[in-house]
Amino acid sequence: MKNQNIKQYAPVVVFAYNRPNHLRDTLEALNKCYNAEESNIYIFCDGPKTIVTPEMIEVQKVVKEFEIKSRFNMTKSYISEVNKGLASSVIEGVTSIIEEYGRVIVLEDDLICSPNFLLFMNQALEYYCDNEQIWSISGYIFRTNLVKTIEKDVLFMGRASSWGWATWENRWKTIDWEVKDYNHFKYNIIKRVKFAKWGRDLPIMLDQQVNANINSWAIRWVYEQSKQNKYSVYPVKSLIENKGADGSGEHKSNTDAFSTVIDNGDKKFFEFEEPYLEKSIEKACRKQYGFSTEVFVKVFLKNLLIRLGVIK
Repeated sequence: MKNQNIKQYAPVVVFAYNRPNHLRDTLEALNKCYNAEESNIYIFCDGPKTIVTPEMIEVQKVVKEFEIKSRFNMTKSYISEVNKGLASSVIEGVTSIIEEYGRVIVLEDDLICSPNFLLFMNQALEYYCDNEQIWSISGYIFRTNLVKTIEKDVLFMGRASSWGWATWENRWKTIDWEVKDYNHFKYNIIKRVKFAKWGRDLPIMLDQQVNANINSWAIRWVYEQSKQNKYSVYPVKSLIENKGADGSGEHKSNTDAFSTVIDNGDKKFFEFEEPYLEKSIEKACRKQYGFSTEVFVKVFLKNLLIRLGVIK
C-alpha cells in the first residue's frame, strides 16, 4: 500500500565523536535529502576521554559550519564535557528526543544516506506506527543477490540494524538496558538458538556485553526485539552506506563485508507491506552475521562448564 501522506516528520539525531571528515560527509548527505526542511536535526558530540584532541575541536567546527548552511527546520547541537561512550550517548540522546517527539531517526557519524532516505524513514514510521509487530525501520541492508528477486520495496527481519534506523517511543521505552534476565538466558540452549536465528553472532555479543568486554547499546536493543518477537522493516535497496569500516571508529574494524551500493534516490513514494518472512532472507542474514556452528557450540559449552564449576 502506498503511503504518501506524512503527518509528522520525525526528528533526526546524529551522534559524533572524533571523526570530523566522516561527520561532514554524513551531514552533507542528510542536507541533500528530500524534505529535510520539514525535520529538526539534533547533533550529539561526545566529550574527551582525557584531553580535547584536535579532531574533537574540528568536529565542533564542522557542526558550527553545518548550523549555518543547514536546510533543516531547526538545527541544534549538544557538546558533552565528559566522555560517555557511544552506548550511553545513544541511550541518553535518543531517550531525550524520543520522549519529546514520540519517534526518531538516528544515524552515527560514518553513514552516508541517499537523497530519499528521510522520505523512506518517515513514510515507514507513519505507516507502521500502530503496528506493534514492527520494532524498527532500517535504512541499511547488507549486500545480497537475493534482493534482486524481490519485486517489493521492503522486506522484514527479526533483527534491527543500527546503521541509519528509526523507531517509536512506545517500543524504545520497553528495553531492559541492564539485561536483568541474562542468567536465565546464558545457559538456556533453546533461548540461545532462538536468538541466533538472525545471526549466530548475537548470543555471543550479548555475553560480551554483560561481561563488559564490549559496550553496545545495539545488542541490548536487538535482544529485547527477539524476546518480544518483533520485526524490523528494511528497504530492498540500501539507502545507507557505512564509511566507517576504515578502522577509525570507536568499535574499530576494517572490512568491506558490509559494504553496499546505495539507492540512486529517484524513488520518492514507497509501497509498504504487512510483515512477512522469507526463509531465503533469514538464511542470508545468518550467513552475513554468523559465527560458525562450532564457535556457537563452544561458547555455550564453555559457559555451561563455568556454571558447573568445572572451569573458571
